[in-house]
Amino acid sequence: MIEVVGFVHETEVDPLLYARPYWVGAHGPGAQKPYALLVEALARTGRLAVCKVAHRSRERLAVLRPRNGILVLYTLHWPEEIRDPGDLSSPAPTTDRELALAELLRAEMEGAWISVTCTTTTPRR
Repeated sequence: MIEVVGFVHETEVDPLLYARPYWVGAHGPGAQKPYALLVEALARTGRLAVCKVAHRSRERLAVLRPRNGILVLYTLHWPEEIRDPGDLSSPAPTTDRELALAELLRAEMEGAWISVTCTTTTPRR
């Protein structure tokens, strides 16, 4: 069961919180219209539905996000489950020339989303 508890703009959810995606469809003929309305309303407004969902005998925090006319339920990590990374920033100084070269390299390598161009060499389960 999915319980919608509120709505937020899609930019308000930190991507670090996303755990797993699941496709969600309407269950039964009586759910078709409300489902279609929710998908379209979320898509038009750029909002996500914040939810609580029972998943594997645990209550999980989740969001519903529209994608090509279908809802995707993303389970979320609870904020306290995200570890503090500490200070991972690099103390190495950079010059304007190095930065310009790095930006040029990035521009040269820009292209299609990586899932289209890359494949894994590890066997899938």
